[in-house]
Amino acid sequence: MKFFVEAWSTKFQSDKYPLDFYRTNIEEIQTADTQDRVGELIINLLHWKDGKVRVDVNGSTQVGDKTYTLLPTKPNTYNEKKHKEILTSAAFYDWVKEVRALSSFDSDKVTDIAEKFQLYGKDTLVIPTFILHVINPVIFPLYDQHVERAKRALLAEDISFKSVELDINSYIGYQVFFSRLLEDFSDPTLHDVKKLDNALWSFGKSLKSKTVKKYKVKSRSIKTNYVPNEIFKLEVLKRLNGTDKSQAVVMKEVADEQNVVLSSSYYDYPGSHIYRWRKQLSR
Repeated sequence: MKFFVEAWSTKFQSDKYPLDFYRTNIEEIQTADTQDRVGELIINLLHWKDGKVRVDVNGSTQVGDKTYTLLPTKPNTYNEKKHKEILTSAAFYDWVKEVRALSSFDSDKVTDIAEKFQLYGKDTLVIPTFILHVINPVIFPLYDQHVERAKRALLAEDISFKSVELDINSYIGYQVFFSRLLEDFSDPTLHDVKKLDNALWSFGKSLKSKTVKKYKVKSRSIKTNYVPNEIFKLEVLKRLNGTDKSQAVVMKEVADEQNVVLSSSYYDYPGSHIYRWRKQLSR
């Protein structure tokens, strides 16, 4: 496994996701002792997660010995009006201290994000697990479709899946897998954790083109590569009001009811499509 990690970790897109920014913010989260500072650091990292951090000598965000500009994130990743008040609250800070103190995995903390704080939908995994990771990186690995695909490939499992199919049990399985790989490192550091994640993410991402191609060929052959019309869009937007279901789950429900098959991008990046639909339909 060591050779795998060495080879694939170098392929991580560190130009888009600067590792110094990632490490410095996470290291400070471990000792930050005010709710405002913890919230600020997590907000910094949500920008990093979206690839919206740029080294800039004229930037307004100081991290370590560098200054950065933070570009706007996807609205479902970080929305200042919705998320900042919660992330900088006393209740959230108390919860952060609980997560920092954990020495073993607790899946209930994943659902806390939705149930206690209503930050994201209850079926959403990527952002909640990201927040847990930046608070306690050894216990809670980063999670998305790429690392899940890497895990499945390494375990000789089917790598053809859609993000909407992943759930809390998928993450629990991945956490066990990641923890076992991490055992190859004696007393793993944040550097070790991210190096392993970089390798898995890069490897999994390289496999995506193969699975996407498979879906596209299938879609063309049965002519189900549906482009949502106004009725479809309005139904999705209507259902998102007052629900704690994730955007991808709602989109899948509407697609199933209307007997249509969407391309994988609608499930992989639902927030981008929904943001565009809202702008279109508000004109």
